[in-house]
Amino acid sequence: MNKQVVLSGIRPTGSLHIGNILGVVNNMVTLQNSDKYRCFFFLADLHAGTTNPNFHKIAEDTYSVLADLIACGLDPEKSVIFRQSDIPELFQLYTFFCFATTVAELERNPIYKEQITQLNLKGKGLSIFLNYPVLQAADICLYKAELIPVGQDQIPHIELTRRIAKRFNELCGTSIFPLPEPLLTDFPKVPGTDGRKMSKSYNNFIALSDDEKTTYTKVVNMLTDVKRARLSDPGHPEECPVFTLHKFFSYTEDLKAIKSQCESASISCKYDCKPALAQAINKTLHEPRKKRMELVQQHDFLTGILRQGGQKARAIASATIKEVRKALRLVANEIDFKELG
Repeated sequence: MNKQVVLSGIRPTGSLHIGNILGVVNNMVTLQNSDKYRCFFFLADLHAGTTNPNFHKIAEDTYSVLADLIACGLDPEKSVIFRQSDIPELFQLYTFFCFATTVAELERNPIYKEQITQLNLKGKGLSIFLNYPVLQAADICLYKAELIPVGQDQIPHIELTRRIAKRFNELCGTSIFPLPEPLLTDFPKVPGTDGRKMSKSYNNFIALSDDEKTTYTKVVNMLTDVKRARLSDPGHPEECPVFTLHKFFSYTEDLKAIKSQCESASISCKYDCKPALAQAINKTLHEPRKKRMELVQQHDFLTGILRQGGQKARAIASATIKEVRKALRLVANEIDFKELG
């Protein structure tokens, strides 16, 4: 039985934080271990450059994030794990797809609009940032991916990819690309230390690479229940970012006790609730952090994973581009480049 192709990417913009792990990486591991799919997971270094093209830093972060992924359970023997920029065929398909995409479609992208506001990019955003949904469509179609794990907020990207793939199939006169479907996942909304969604862009994250002391410091400085002005005031745990994180990391019995004690004002945010959360996070991350520390010292081993994954991905990408060029009647003539010299 042919397994459906699942594809997902993660931007290497610094070590993964607990929002990435809870929202994306754990799902990757579940899909990989289900043995139902052919899984392709890539380090999206080109996407990382769409907002800050410091490729020297991105190259370093790629190895850091790869170590994070392996430490959290991704297995290069079960999944194809590769670096986006190692696949030159991607640039060809991206260029072809630009012929099937309008500027209006890109400007309507809700995530683009949000980022323009959040990062204050009005008039300063790079052209590739506007075009990154086209690059994303090429990422998906190059490996003929059928299922894309996303949250509800990413549906517009999948819809645009489907439109591009459909138009390109019509342009080619044959159905080269399957129309990908979203594999809807209920990604948890993980709050950052300031109460907003946890994000490296907002610098409100707790990273896998943080040590236990750093984690403790970040947690005790977290924003808490804004309605609880005094220690004697009853708390509102369901409105508190600290309690939300407790839901991910604390045992059920501890969670019930914290909720009850918070509502009755019998515990302190700073001296009871926050230290308990820091302890729970550090306990959960202890083994992945230990494994990560070992992996970051094994540069050759990590390079081998990227090389092996890149070879597997390129074999598929090369076949796809040959198929596209043939369908478009852009098959290269046999040229003797020695004569040109």
